[in-house]
Amino acid sequence: MNPFQWTEPATLADAFGHGAATAAEAALVRNGKTANPALFKAGGVDLLDLMKENIV
Repeated sequence: MNPFQWTEPATLADAFGHGAATAAEAALVRNGKTANPALFKAGGVDLLDLMKENIV
């Protein structure tokens, strides 16, 4: 499983400072490697499924 960090920003501006990409962008492979950026996730409904597939 890939490591992850849970954050709870207090403001919208703070939230934008934590995230870098969407799950779809993180799944893209460039030059044989994934980018591994920070992702926005609301509720984490499918977070474990994405982690199992090493997408996040």
